[in-house]
Amino acid sequence: MPEKWHLLSGGDLVRRLETDTSKGLSLADESRRLKEFSPNRLTEKEPPSALFLFLEQFNNFIAWLLIAELPPPPLEEAGAFPFPLGEGSGGWRG
Repeated sequence: MPEKWHLLSGGDLVRRLETDTSKGLSLADESRRLKEFSPNRLTEKEPPSALFLFLEQFNNFIAWLLIAELPPPPLEEAGAFPFPLGEGSGGWRG
């Protein structure tokens, strides 16, 4: 069972960690503990890319509901077909 360090009194904690509150650790204790437990460092993760952050915005049920409710624009106004569609289509004429 893991230790519940937050429940120990200050004196018990100092005894369990084998340290001294007035002097701290000696250099020998410090180097021994560094070898035994390794440095107390968190590993840094690479930050997410801008594309990932953008796509992450759509990983939401509410966002998909809002997208599903958008009416599609008419093709001529959307500019989806910038080539002639026939007479009276209103499309591009070269």
